[in-house]
Amino acid sequence: LNLDSKGRQNSVTAYLEGANVGLMLPTDAHVIVLRVPGGNDIRTTPGFGVLGDEDRDGVPDTMIKFDRQQLISSIKAGIAAHLIQPGGNVTLTLMVDGSFVIGTAIIRIVGG
Repeated sequence: LNLDSKGRQNSVTAYLEGANVGLMLPTDAHVIVLRVPGGNDIRTTPGFGVLGDEDRDGVPDTMIKFDRQQLISSIKAGIAAHLIQPGGNVTLTLMVDGSFVIGTAIIRIVGG
């Protein structure tokens, strides 16, 4: 993720994949958050939750999106708190209701 990105309407997309992915998702998108070490939780943007098979591997998935600028701000807060190494990798955690982990992703930080 480029911390120098200035796009206002850009989002970061994640895919949840699994045989029971439809059962994992709550009906209210705003209970799904992306947790950043040392930063604020980022709630999903509207318009997620359509089941499909984006990568065509036969396993159902659903797309969720997060605001890119909120994610960048949260990562910068994690850097300021010395919980994220600038120019390194960071593990993001996808949670439901702030307590149930439904996935993780490791992303590389550039810029900033």
